[in-house]
Amino acid sequence: NGDLGKLTTEQREFIEKTFNSNERMIDLVNDLLDVSRIEEGMLEYKFDKFNIAELLQDILNEYRVLTANKKLSIQTNFDLDENRAILIIGDQEKLRLAFGNLIDNAIKFTPKKGQITITLKKGDTEVYVAVSDTGIGMSKEELKRLFTKFFRSEGAQRMEAKGTGLGLFIAHNIIEKHKGEIRVTSKPGQGTTFTCVLPLKNE
Repeated sequence: NGDLGKLTTEQREFIEKTFNSNERMIDLVNDLLDVSRIEEGMLEYKFDKFNIAELLQDILNEYRVLTANKKLSIQTNFDLDENRAILIIGDQEKLRLAFGNLIDNAIKFTPKKGQITITLKKGDTEVYVAVSDTGIGMSKEELKRLFTKFFRSEGAQRMEAKGTGLGLFIAHNIIEKHKGEIRVTSKPGQGTTFTCVLPLKNE
């Protein structure tokens, strides 16, 4: 930030690389802690009523700079009521983590000037949240291993995109804890769609 004086271009590049490495380490530690809590049954949940549309918009706002840098087109299709809301019973912070992981993956694995679409629909007893991208996609064989710990697709490895291979494992467990499910469709080179199906009431 220049608090200790003006930086040269070389100094700034070096510090930014160090900062990014530190951020990756923080992400890894946090993911490992979450996985440990999941496996030990110690990840605590607090279920309340909240507006899931507002949560999704908050997450998208957090990624605004990253999507702008990649010149990604972000489309939102929210099927909202007259109050601009869809209310569900769930753990807002855990679902923020789950949806955040899905949106982060879509941004990470979609080339510049691609498109990401977030769809929110309400059924009679369920709500559907879909995250679609025009990214690298995955094969049928890769989809079978998708929610296992440390799994990274061949495309992700070729792109050398940062990641721990734990985000989807965590998201899958969070959705299951809400008595929901994640459905996936994907084709190599054509993109991926993750659809989360959640009950409106978690009874």
